[in-house]
Amino acid sequence: MTSPFLYAGINPQVWQIIRSGLLARGLAEPRQVPRPGDISAETLQGVTHVFVDGPSPRLQRVIDEVRAAGQAVPVIWMATEAEQSRAKPDLTQLAAAVLDWTAAQLAWTLPGEVLPTALPETPVLVPSGLGELEAERVAYLETGGYESSGPTDRLNRLTDWVAEYFGFPIAFVNLIGREMQIAKALSGMPEGMSMDMPKELSICQYVVAGNQPLVIPNIPESTFFKDAGVASMIGMEAYAGVPLVNEHQLVMGSLCMVDMQPHTISLTQMEVLTAVAKVVTDSLDDHTPDDSRLLLSGGSFNRLLQALLQDAQASGQPLCVASLPKRAAGAGWREGLEVFTVSTMWDCLVCLPQTTRKDATARLTEVLTEMGITVKPVIVEAQPGQKWMTLLSELTNQIRKAQGVEQAR
Repeated sequence: MTSPFLYAGINPQVWQIIRSGLLARGLAEPRQVPRPGDISAETLQGVTHVFVDGPSPRLQRVIDEVRAAGQAVPVIWMATEAEQSRAKPDLTQLAAAVLDWTAAQLAWTLPGEVLPTALPETPVLVPSGLGELEAERVAYLETGGYESSGPTDRLNRLTDWVAEYFGFPIAFVNLIGREMQIAKALSGMPEGMSMDMPKELSICQYVVAGNQPLVIPNIPESTFFKDAGVASMIGMEAYAGVPLVNEHQLVMGSLCMVDMQPHTISLTQMEVLTAVAKVVTDSLDDHTPDDSRLLLSGGSFNRLLQALLQDAQASGQPLCVASLPKRAAGAGWREGLEVFTVSTMWDCLVCLPQTTRKDATARLTEVLTEMGITVKPVIVEAQPGQKWMTLLSELTNQIRKAQGVEQAR
């Protein structure tokens, strides 16, 4: 069956964003064309949307080729803000939509569509559970010792956070080996209980094989998964998982959540789960003993903040970002304050989802007092429709204002 979606871009990351976004919504996997010159009336047969990324000249070339093919197919440009600023206004007006791919990873909508509040069951791309890079993937896990190394406090705190944020009773970090699924971290299961199992019994194998997000809101009603081994073993009725992709573009396993009753998930929630999966992948290579703090890199923090902000705005929930003294990062962090980063620009930056400014002020002031720090936290609460960069700009202004008050004293 021909896909109604065509990708004529050049950025592998954008390709994965488009692909994952479509698959998470139960839509078809897009096709690719290597060059704009490959676009023709034949390749556009049955196509409803063409996606392109890269600089504006590439957008112009794709639009020209679509027109030359005599097809009125809308072209969607996935561009950074810098690329958009350099483009001629009349060119961007020719595009059906111009989307900032650095902001939203999965939660974009096709023109005229409404953002879905509950994702349907995701079609499985590789029913055999064996992807094209299976040999390379398994070799990487085995040579790196990932399957034999034990869980870390950091991974366990990540699954704790995931379960609490999404309201799923159980969350896992699973690695899919040659024959076994290895649970590297889990939350919501009895202490000491192992969830390692033969690979053929797992649902995560399909996430890994297809390198795809997978949502099953009602397993008993699923044609493909209703008899899945692990589902019948523990009474699972809902599943949501995303791949753990390393820097070599090999899928090591999955970050997943399960429920014992039907449970839906939104597209913006799926993006949060995907952003957390990047943190999990980074943490798999970090074996710092007895360190459960989730000190994120600036890039991982920004991506997670973008996803949390978008999910907060879609669900009408509050979200706060706070700046604390950098020395606060060296102390033991209590539960709920694990999502933070440290840099020369921001000192210690903390994101508190589902928290109002009033509650965040009381909570962080108490934490700083316990650390013996008298400086007040600087906190901003996200506003409806606010972008993440605007939120950080507002925080910067508040920091400068607070510093001015301190200097005046």
